[in-house]
Amino acid sequence: MATHNAVIEITDSKVRLIIGNVVDGKPVICYAIEKPIYGMVSRGEIIEYNRLIQTISSLAHMHDEDVKLNLNVSEAYVILPPIGFEVFETNKVTNVVSPTSIIESIDIRNVMSLVKKEIVPPGQAIVDIIPDAFILEGDRSFANPPIGEKSNSITLYTKIHTLPSRLLASYTNAVRNSQIRPSRSLLAPYCLCEYIKTNNEYPKNYILVDCNAGYSSISLIGNSTPFSSDHVLLGYNDLVLKISQAFQITEEKAKEVLDTYGLDERNITFNPVIVSSQDEFGHEIDFVQDDLNKLIREFTTEFLKQLDSCYLTLLTGYSEEVRKLPIVVTGELINVHGIKKVLESHFTNSDEVIFVSSDIVGARGPEFATCVGALLIGGSFKGSLSEERAKVSELNRVE
Repeated sequence: MATHNAVIEITDSKVRLIIGNVVDGKPVICYAIEKPIYGMVSRGEIIEYNRLIQTISSLAHMHDEDVKLNLNVSEAYVILPPIGFEVFETNKVTNVVSPTSIIESIDIRNVMSLVKKEIVPPGQAIVDIIPDAFILEGDRSFANPPIGEKSNSITLYTKIHTLPSRLLASYTNAVRNSQIRPSRSLLAPYCLCEYIKTNNEYPKNYILVDCNAGYSSISLIGNSTPFSSDHVLLGYNDLVLKISQAFQITEEKAKEVLDTYGLDERNITFNPVIVSSQDEFGHEIDFVQDDLNKLIREFTTEFLKQLDSCYLTLLTGYSEEVRKLPIVVTGELINVHGIKKVLESHFTNSDEVIFVSSDIVGARGPEFATCVGALLIGGSFKGSLSEERAKVSELNRVE
C-alpha cells in the first residue's frame, strides 16, 4: 500500500488538509480539502478548542464518495502561524563515532541533539531546526547530511525556529486530541519560502507578505529562508466583518459579496444593486458597487498603515538596499478582485511586487501555497525535531 504525506494547516477561517508526495522535486497532490472553522480561531489564537478538535477529527477518517476515496490520516505535518515567531542561528560540533571516521546516521542525530538543547528565550519553545550547512574537516561543506563521507568531526550551522510555548502547545495538542499525531511542526513563512523557491524566476532575497484571514505577517527572507518576522492583527476576515456590519448582512453573505464583486472602480454609468438588506425599522435598503468600494478602500487604508509600521519595525537597522528588496505577496486577501492593484500601487519603493499563488493541480490558489510548501519540505531533508515522516496510513480508491 502506498504511503503519502499529510499536511494540516489551521487558519482563522479554515482547516486545510492536503495529501500527496514529491516526485522528482515536484509536488503531486492526491487529495485536498478545506473545512470552515469561523469563530474557532481568532488572530491565531484557538478560542473554541473542543469545536476545533471535532472539525479536525472529521478529517482523520474520511470517505469521499464524490472522488471514490477512503482515507485514514494517522500523522500529519502541522503548519503554525508566525505569531511571536523568532529565528536564531547557532553552530554545534560533535566527533564522529566510527573508528573509521565514516559519517553515519547516528552522527547526524548526535549533532542535531546538541542543537535541540540550545537555550532559547523564556516563554519560547523550539519548533524546528533548519540546517544551513554541515562542515567537515578540510572546510568541506554539505547542504544535506554527509552520510558516508570521512571526517573526524561534524560542525552544523543551523537556524532555530521558535514560537511562544503556549501557542505551539495549543496547536499541536488540538491536532493530537483529534487522533492525528503531529509528526512535525512548521512555521508558515518557512513553508511559503520552500514553495516560492521552486520557481527559478522568483528572487532568493525578498520581503514576504502573507495576507492571512485573521492576521498578516511580514518576513525578511534571505537565500530563500526566513531571517526575521513580524505581524499585524488584521486580515481578510476583518474586511468581511466590516462589510457585514455596514450592509447589515451575515458574514457568510458578506464573504459572498466580497468574493463576487471585489473592488471595481471602473467609471460606468450603470451601477446596479449588489445586495439588499433591512434597516432597524424593517425598511429595505440597497447597496451598490460604490458602497462596497468605499468599504474596501477604508479597510485597505488602515491595513496598509499598519503594514507599513510593521515593515519599518522589521527592517530597523537594515540598509536601504534591503528596504528596496522585492516584495512577494500571498494569502487569502489577494483573491479579492482589485486588491493586487492596490498593493502594487502602494509598494512603490520596492524593486518589484510579485504575487504568489499555488498552481499545483488539486491545490490551486494562494491559500494552498503554504500547504504545498510543507509537502515539499517533507519530500526532502530539511532538518526537523523529528526524523519520522508524516503519513496517511491508508489511502484507497473505492471500486
